[in-house]
Amino acid sequence: MGARPGPIQGTLFILISMFEAMLFVTSSDYINRLIPSQYRATIISFSSMVFSVVMIVIFSSFGKMADTFSFGIAFISLAAVGSFLYGLNMRVLAKLEM
Repeated sequence: MGARPGPIQGTLFILISMFEAMLFVTSSDYINRLIPSQYRATIISFSSMVFSVVMIVIFSSFGKMADTFSFGIAFISLAAVGSFLYGLNMRVLAKLEM
């Protein structure tokens, strides 16, 4: 018997999926405007490969944490790492703009 998501989980899933779709479109448009066409295919392929490698690491780590501890701890850990990386990214971008 699996867990049944409630209305809050369903709503959050939809919002996260919408955000991911908007992020994909925005980043694709940014790359198309910024990168000359002769390099674009290589950069998009490299970006796709890096994304796949990162997902392999994240999914494997999440699965190991969920097996070892619990899904709750795995989700909280994933949120903490994501929040830290987001904050680090914002800090680096702020320094680059100076």
